[in-house]
Amino acid sequence: MRHIWSVFLWSFIVLWGLVLCVVGTLLFIPLNPWVDPKRSVWDFMGKMWGKGVLFMLPFIDVELVGAERMGKGPYLICPNHTSIADTVVLLAKLPLLKFVGRSALLGIPPLSIQARMAGYINASEGEEGGPERVLREVTMWLKRGCNVLVFPEGTRSKDGRVARFRKGPIMLAQAAGVKILPVAVSGNHYIIPKGSFSYRFYGRVRVEVLEPIECVGELKDIAAKARNAVRDALKPEYLWQEAGPNPRQPAEPVSAPAPTPASNQS
Repeated sequence: MRHIWSVFLWSFIVLWGLVLCVVGTLLFIPLNPWVDPKRSVWDFMGKMWGKGVLFMLPFIDVELVGAERMGKGPYLICPNHTSIADTVVLLAKLPLLKFVGRSALLGIPPLSIQARMAGYINASEGEEGGPERVLREVTMWLKRGCNVLVFPEGTRSKDGRVARFRKGPIMLAQAAGVKILPVAVSGNHYIIPKGSFSYRFYGRVRVEVLEPIECVGELKDIAAKARNAVRDALKPEYLWQEAGPNPRQPAEPVSAPAPTPASNQS
């Protein structure tokens, strides 16, 4: 049954995106880049898309913690990445932002229309001169006062744990002269893990905005500091949850069984 409901949800995701693309296109005529250089209209359409998807998942409780830490920006936002649902949750819960994403994702309709019109940035992925192009585009949006989000692990985690943060995103923030903003996302790995098509329609997700980090020093040290901050902020009970009928009720802590002493054999 979960697979059938997932087909309906994916259909809604596409259709809702198409509706918002039409609305955004109509609004783009009076609110063009000369009037709206940040392209905030299309960023708002992205937020509405995320909120619409979450509206269709009423038994998933999404909690945002630390939103006040985003008061002074812009930032290069660096969350962990465990699920395709991360994009939905982050668009819905965080302030307006730009994405750095793979062309395989940003090229999927209707997201491809949203990505092009909002000014989302295709990752280089072996493209000749790609890193320089990404740096130019990221710097342009940051200088316009837009937050930019990039997944520093480079891909989704298979087991919910935080992989090594790459130095590339840190280099982007350092070159643009902005702080990085680590964000810890717990629970999406349970909702729809990597490689899965089917959603779980109940559960809990926590998005925690952490303290901004100055990009001063060695890139690998800054990347490790951001990664450790995210890792330490994750909630294990969200990663491996077994949600009951009321996902808003905190799960009971699960303690590991006591080791059994080995019996002596003669």
